Amino acid sequence: WSSDVCSSDLLIPQLMAALNQLKPDYRIIINMYAIEQYNHLEIAEKLGISHSTSRSKLSRARNALKNILKSS
Repeated sequence: WSSDVCSSDLLIPQLMAALNQLKPDYRIIINMYAIEQYNHLEIAEKLGISHSTSRSKLSRARNALKNILKSS
């Protein structure tokens, strides 16, 4: 258990640094979807974008985040 917690704690600073490297609109979409638990229709309404734009930006944001984490 303690090793799982420690390894998770070590990933948090890396993840935060990677999130800060994302374009602001990607960071907003990830935050709204993953942290605030909005669905794509809610995100679209709040940001004044289409449902499909919300979905595609989340997909692009995830890919960008993976690339940042791989390179670090």
